[in-house]
Amino acid sequence: MTIVRTRRIVERVGEAMHKRTKFYLEALERRIKKTPGVSKPAMASLYHLLATHDLLYGYFAPLIAKYGVSLAGWNVLNLLNGSDDGSRPMHELSELMLVSRQNITQLVDGLEKKKLVQRHACKEDGRVKHVEITKAGRDLVERAQKPHYESVKEVFGALRDPELELFADYMLRIQERILELREAEGDEEKASA
Repeated sequence: MTIVRTRRIVERVGEAMHKRTKFYLEALERRIKKTPGVSKPAMASLYHLLATHDLLYGYFAPLIAKYGVSLAGWNVLNLLNGSDDGSRPMHELSELMLVSRQNITQLVDGLEKKKLVQRHACKEDGRVKHVEITKAGRDLVERAQKPHYESVKEVFGALRDPELELFADYMLRIQERILELREAEGDEEKASA
């Protein structure tokens, strides 16, 4: 059933996505046959989660790009805008965005050049750098929020609220499992050191 639905989706997406989706669909079918011990639903879920991520990114990135920022930049601005004082330490942004400190530095550099954020040293510890959203950054978030939320409403309108609650719960369970596995790997690395 899932593969049949995927084929119908392939027929509706653009040529570039069509090639990619077709490739992954064929790879999925091969992997399911060659992957003993991993259920077909697990492999299909992984594929569809990755494909959905790519489709969501491809849908939302151009909408946010109209405002002169990337999706990652949009996320930083929203994290800052949602904090009490409009600022967060750089290392905290890195953790919240699940990116390296080098990546967050480059991202903040770009936002700073656009005058959407500014950096300053922490008053308590000068080694810690804080990133603060500027008035221009807040204005951008204000302008982009309504169209962004309308797009979210349209995309997730494919599911009813009870289905969305289940979907969100399933995603949280997968996230928790990944974090558990990461912690276990970290514990094993510490024990072997």
